[in-house]
Amino acid sequence: MNLIEQLGGYEAAKNFLGSVSNNKSPREILTRELLAYRRQHNIFEVGDKVKAKDHQFGFDELFRIDDFFANDDGVNLAVLDDGDCYPISFLEHATDAEIKVGKRLEVK
Repeated sequence: MNLIEQLGGYEAAKNFLGSVSNNKSPREILTRELLAYRRQHNIFEVGDKVKAKDHQFGFDELFRIDDFFANDDGVNLAVLDDGDCYPISFLEHATDAEIKVGKRLEVK
């Protein structure tokens, strides 16, 4: 059973993170576990670094999610740090390596 499951699921783990003291090590571990869970389950939160899925928009940049909303048709949109809005289904999480270099890395 992984750490997220031990804490009672994703939402419970997020709540637990808020109650953890500022002791750096446990917070870092749980923060990494929550990000890994979001990546695995395609969950997005404000602050996550993302990229266009399969070059959907033709750019190689990474973006930070600033907000979410649903349009009049009920499509869930992410507001990115460049001010543009895109359907969440068009996005995927950036990898740690991509975040480190600040751009999409090609898989060959």
